[in-house]
Amino acid sequence: MPACPAVSVESAAGCTLCPRRCGAERTLQDPGRCGAAEPPGFFRVARLMAHHWEEPWISGSRGSGAVCFSGCSLGCCFCQNASISLRRQGTVLSQDRLIGEIGRLLRQGVHNLNLVTAGHYASQIPDLVSQLRRLPEWTSQGQPLPVVWNSSGYETEAALLALAKTANVFLPDFKYADPNLSAAMAQADDYFAVASRAILMMHRLQPKTVLSDSGIILRGLVVRHLVLPGHWR
Repeated sequence: MPACPAVSVESAAGCTLCPRRCGAERTLQDPGRCGAAEPPGFFRVARLMAHHWEEPWISGSRGSGAVCFSGCSLGCCFCQNASISLRRQGTVLSQDRLIGEIGRLLRQGVHNLNLVTAGHYASQIPDLVSQLRRLPEWTSQGQPLPVVWNSSGYETEAALLALAKTANVFLPDFKYADPNLSAAMAQADDYFAVASRAILMMHRLQPKTVLSDSGIILRGLVVRHLVLPGHWR
């Protein structure tokens, strides 16, 4: 497995964590393009739930342990979760409090930890998951829970490489091939190039699909392709 160097949002030019490299200080006065304005060690979270409506090999019979983070580095104008991704509805939680909330979610018997749109917190996720793996709930079903990285695919190779020991399953939604369309829908004419490199990195990190005896994915890469009405050619 490739080495997993730490990544940081801090640089002389401000935040460079995602492909936009917006240079923001990620404060209330200077939030990121993704909307992030929390200090290190804090997350804005919109929802924690046992999610029963992912694909069967994700949700299974007991649900996927979804943690939906507020904000998004891509920000598609048609997002079905616009109140979360664009308007950033949610609650700011310290890492310790988030660990407690996730622990309660895990006690519901979910099949995995599903980190939904967490890319703008990628620099903090490895430590968060490292702490979670110390919880008794993490192995209460006889084996460690898989961590699902559920994203838009619009992320840097460096950020993904830092998740090498954190993410077991990569689940990107591949959205655009036409740069004109991605520019119109998400102000990201580089989406195809960026997401293509990101997905290749995901495959490098998790090249083999592994399923449990009950058909739940434990490791691997699954690419979901979004087909937009009127833009399918």
